[in-house]
Amino acid sequence: MKRRALLQAVVAASSLGACMAEHGVAYEWDEEVQLQGAEVVVVHLKHEFERAAGTDILRDTTLTFNDGRRSVTQLFKGFHPSFLDRDQGTWYAVLYGSYYHDSRKQPGQDWGDLEGPYGQWAVRLADDGWKPMSMTRLPARFQEPNMLLLYGDAKELAQFNGKRVTLADKRAWLLRHPPGYADVRLTRPIVPSTRPDRAS
Repeated sequence: MKRRALLQAVVAASSLGACMAEHGVAYEWDEEVQLQGAEVVVVHLKHEFERAAGTDILRDTTLTFNDGRRSVTQLFKGFHPSFLDRDQGTWYAVLYGSYYHDSRKQPGQDWGDLEGPYGQWAVRLADDGWKPMSMTRLPARFQEPNMLLLYGDAKELAQFNGKRVTLADKRAWLLRHPPGYADVRLTRPIVPSTRPDRAS
């Protein structure tokens, strides 16, 4: 009897594993991003979803934009940018999300430790790419997300695939999907992380 129950458990786990392994979908678009001071830049985003138990879960996002000197492309595994702007010549972004599986162990995918309560992670652009930093060091004038908040399901986001998402599109999206408490502000922690890679 115990052997039969164990066999049923193994079969169920195998079926779940197969379901988790199903391929998802990817959507990409150009997006207008309003910077402080009224400037608007256009970035390219590719969002990849994983199919799990019949649901498409956002996994990875690739961000491409021109920083004024070059085109910069970065894959964020488990994260997507909710904010992008520059201050005194340095570009900053705030990521939303979390690590999954062994994503943090992959080269260029360690964004440091989570400091605040809402899954926001600060990064800055250096000559050799995006680097983790403490949310406490994000310039104080940066207060609100300025990128499309990825509410809704993958099928709803599919309407933007292959298109240019304008500022007007984003305003209309927010009317349909008002930001939750955790997404209204870029939240600074009271105490920064003590890890050196988060204090830069």
